Amino acid sequence: MQTLISQIEALLDGSLHTLVDNHAQTYANVLVEHFEPTTPIRSGRGLWCEYFIRYRQLP
Repeated sequence: MQTLISQIEALLDGSLHTLVDNHAQTYANVLVEHFEPTTPIRSGRGLWCEYFIRYRQLP
């Protein structure tokens, strides 16, 4: 889980990225502005983590 959180935090680099949603729709020129995860919680055999993320699609 910490690796995934670190990978998302790495996107806060001021560069534009491509966002792909859960339906495989892509969005170009996305700037990740803020990412705030909560503490990961173990649930059964897995982990989950709530988070707030703010991103903006630029022209």
